[in-house]
Amino acid sequence: YVLVQGALFCAFAAFYYWLPKITGRLLSENLGRLHFLLFFIGVNLAFFPMHQLGLEGMPRRTYHYPQAPEWQGLNDVSTIGAYIIALAILVFLWNVFDSIALGHGKPAGDDPWEADTLEWATTSPPAPWNFARIPVVHSARPLKEDVPH
Repeated sequence: YVLVQGALFCAFAAFYYWLPKITGRLLSENLGRLHFLLFFIGVNLAFFPMHQLGLEGMPRRTYHYPQAPEWQGLNDVSTIGAYIIALAILVFLWNVFDSIALGHGKPAGDDPWEADTLEWATTSPPAPWNFARIPVVHSARPLKEDVPH
């Protein structure tokens, strides 16, 4: 439950964060919010009932589950959650395809997040070799320094 959410939400967040730097295009914010909402609901509906099923004695990792009508409702909820996860992933894939392949994403600019680390000082997408000359870095946040670059 925690591992799936922790891993996948971080992976999606990294994708939304870095894709504008890689492609020069932003993903749709509205589709991103829909993706998050569907994924959050789907993951909780899919995995939380499994905890209750385990507490009720349903075995794991078996080829055939015993017939237990009292487990059917929670298994159905878990299945609905899995379908919602699939729908969320389709929304995400459409967002990427529409924004990047079809070119409907807004231009990202060089620093769409107003970040303060060096990678955001280059163009989006970055030119080969990133910088014409290697910048001098005096701190972990070089774009916030008062030192001329």
